[in-house]
Amino acid sequence: MKKVLITGAEGFIGTWLLCVLSSRPYQIFSVDNRSSRGERLFDKVDGASLVERCYRFDLSDYDALESILLENDFDWIIHLGAQAIIPRAFERPYETFFSNAISTLNILEICRSRSLKADIFCVTSDKVYENDGSNYSFKETDQLGGADIYSVSKSTSEFIARAYAKNHNKGGLGNIQTLRLGNV
Repeated sequence: MKKVLITGAEGFIGTWLLCVLSSRPYQIFSVDNRSSRGERLFDKVDGASLVERCYRFDLSDYDALESILLENDFDWIIHLGAQAIIPRAFERPYETFFSNAISTLNILEICRSRSLKADIFCVTSDKVYENDGSNYSFKETDQLGGADIYSVSKSTSEFIARAYAKNHNKGGLGNIQTLRLGNV
């Protein structure tokens, strides 16, 4: 039985992922700070009943995150937790960058420094690409970047994940992957 942590599990994508994974023999834990406004699919499907334990804190809280990572031996960490509302990114650029980049850094650094072997899936966005306005479909090999803080924060998360995968995983980390979602 795999032991899985889903960050951002109470968001739209996180809830769908939770529903899919809960039909398999996985022990699922969740972290979410519930910063999104409005009704939540998570509440409508009674998402709390699908997880072993719900943790409620912000992923920028290094000590709280370290505590749950150390007390559980996760096989997978699926990192969806982020400030994902693009209009909010324009209203609150610091919060967006801090949430998106630092949460990724915290997960990877805790796993590295404590030699945790979880496979880590960092989920970002199709907004990571440098958009030159040519209206063509992006490819995974296209240049990362962006002109707005949301894009920059997600690109930074990708760069952090890449740096850890290439330079900091010798004997200390599991597999590190990034996955990019388009508009849902």
